[in-house]
Amino acid sequence: MMGAPENVRLWHMPQFPHNYNSPSRHAVYEWFNKHFALGWTARSGRTRFSTSQAGPTHRLGRSASETPGGPDFERKLLRWWDEDAQRQIAPMNDRLWQAWRTLIVWDTPAR
Repeated sequence: MMGAPENVRLWHMPQFPHNYNSPSRHAVYEWFNKHFALGWTARSGRTRFSTSQAGPTHRLGRSASETPGGPDFERKLLRWWDEDAQRQIAPMNDRLWQAWRTLIVWDTPAR
């Protein structure tokens, strides 16, 4: 692919009924980590989460009826989410744009 076969990879796992399985995801995560120099440490195995006991639903120490909601809360939450994401992305902005340009072929190498 464009003279860089070392940058292309296929993980063929026909034993799974879908492609969003754990081994496929982890293989892709490792590929992104390597090629985008993300600096992630390798993860071994899966993390198990214990479920809470049956009973009223609680979120952040509040019962479901006390949990904030509604259009104003949603707007505030989405605004915070966007600001937080932008703050985290800003330090690697140049690298991310270079990756996106490569992935969607904005910059085509000269032939």
